[in-house]
Amino acid sequence: MTVPSSFNGSEVRRFTLPFDPRADPVEQLVAVRAEQLADPDTGDRIRGIGLAVPGVIDPAKGVVRLSPHLGWSDLPLQPVLADRLPVPVLIDNDTRASTTAELLFGTGRDHDDFLVLAVGGGIGMGIVLGRRIHRGPDGVAGEFGHVPIDAAGPPCVCGRRGCLETYAADYALAARAHARGLTAEVVPVAELHRLAAVDAPGIRDLMAEAGAALGQAAAGVVNVLAVRALTVIGESHVLWPYLEKGFRPAVEGGVLSGLEIMVRPWDDSAHARGAAALVLSATVASR
Repeated sequence: MTVPSSFNGSEVRRFTLPFDPRADPVEQLVAVRAEQLADPDTGDRIRGIGLAVPGVIDPAKGVVRLSPHLGWSDLPLQPVLADRLPVPVLIDNDTRASTTAELLFGTGRDHDDFLVLAVGGGIGMGIVLGRRIHRGPDGVAGEFGHVPIDAAGPPCVCGRRGCLETYAADYALAARAHARGLTAEVVPVAELHRLAAVDAPGIRDLMAEAGAALGQAAAGVVNVLAVRALTVIGESHVLWPYLEKGFRPAVEGGVLSGLEIMVRPWDDSAHARGAAALVLSATVASR
């Protein structure tokens, strides 16, 4: 999906195309971008291409260090695409890309320092300090889902055990619901939401527990960085009312000062809008 944006962050055009991460990603992306650039209605208006990719991304080198969801590791995606396309190509982690959009068009309008908590197939955190996205060495900052909370906990995709993600990501919620006998099988997020909505036994308690774990960990980051705002985004937004029952009390009971908590409506274009914001941010900075 791609969402070219104007300088006020509004969406100009949206479309969705099939993508197979097991096939050559470069050839697929080049084909799509070449078609866009050749389009007489939009080609001349494209000033850059942004890529928002889940996983550990090194934006300085343009390398996908690890993307478990896509099955990629040590993939130099940006340099190869940049060699094949006539406009600048920027890449970042999907959460940091959406954090860039928040900085330009959302939370950043009122706050110079804030956090973005992304809850979905993984757990990520965008960090803005002094109006700058904190990326850390090799782009590893913000891997909030891999904060360890239980050394004897479930195995994580990162190879360790008991990471926050193994308690609060959507796949983990589904697995824990099944393990507790609350569902006959591991169900998708939509079914978890339905069960929570009808107050099926144990489901809301499970989500409140996960929300509390998220809140306790988030409160620690808030206290260390002394931010005053946190914005929640992510594909699991439909579950947030049930996660929030545990999250908000844990945060409010753990932070040293007041914290404004905001929740953004979500759809599948949000990370694509973040990818466009990478280009807008770089364009504004260069000027």
